[in-house]
Amino acid sequence: MIDLHITDFTDRFFFQLITIGQELEDLGLDLWYSTRPEPTSLRKRSIDAVFRQMARNPMNKGELWILPNPLEDNGPVFGYTQGLNALVSTYELSEEEVVKVIKHEIGHILGLPHCPRECVMRNGHPSTVPATFCRICKNLMKGRVNV
Repeated sequence: MIDLHITDFTDRFFFQLITIGQELEDLGLDLWYSTRPEPTSLRKRSIDAVFRQMARNPMNKGELWILPNPLEDNGPVFGYTQGLNALVSTYELSEEEVVKVIKHEIGHILGLPHCPRECVMRNGHPSTVPATFCRICKNLMKGRVNV
């Protein structure tokens, strides 16, 4: 069982995250969801600075933060994962695209690499990737979570 706490600083994705949780439930992934206003300290911060702030939580088993501001790392970034922590930016993305990025980053938290198949783990702009995991990535996730 892997616990993943999702904090939505935009207060927009509760129902989509319930759906994602149901999709991943059979893998043994527990998603915890909360909303809170975006702290001013997160605005215009580098990705590394935000990850350092996440790491200050001693109870951190895995966190995914949904942020309204753009992420920059030598160009625009939609999502970024470091270990069991991930960031997702909603900046200039539709809700459907944000949900794809959330799934993609959860895949990385579970250890999946980018996938060459028709899969949400394929590298590319969220508008060009499918909304679901391919069969092979689902099987890989199942093997990594239920260890």
